[in-house]
Amino acid sequence: MNDFPDPLSQLYCKFGRTVEMAQVMEFEAGNFALALISVMFDPEKINNEQRRMFKSVIDDVDKRTFGNLLNLIRKRVSISEEIEETVSQALEKRNYLIHRFFKKHNFAIHSEEGRHAMNIELDDIYRTINLAHAVLSAMTHTLNQAFGWPNISQEETLELIRKAKTG
Repeated sequence: MNDFPDPLSQLYCKFGRTVEMAQVMEFEAGNFALALISVMFDPEKINNEQRRMFKSVIDDVDKRTFGNLLNLIRKRVSISEEIEETVSQALEKRNYLIHRFFKKHNFAIHSEEGRHAMNIELDDIYRTINLAHAVLSAMTHTLNQAFGWPNISQEETLELIRKAKTG
């Protein structure tokens, strides 16, 4: 049973989809940060101390916000102005989405015109965040290729995590 009128359900669905993309983008920033750090390790010769250190880094990256991850990345590498602008816009829109979107629109949600404006804004935020995700994903992929690290499957990722936890 649906407790919301259809246009309201559509708005909440679009908000949820946009928040999901923000989380995917943030996860990809973590992947890139981990790729940067992983170039210091030879996976064939990793010892238990390095494994524990790498697990600690993974835990740290998992706890960071998107803004904190960007700061970590900026300290490690120089990125082009275009990429910097793309991820900075995504950070700004992500923070607005999470902290101020409904507050800004306040009573607009109760009118058709207000919901329409909110939907248009959510589409714009989604596009910005999706672009930043694509850029971060390409950076991760490029870094992995440059250092001869294969872009691994989900199953291989889960196996690495399992090994890290048991190490």
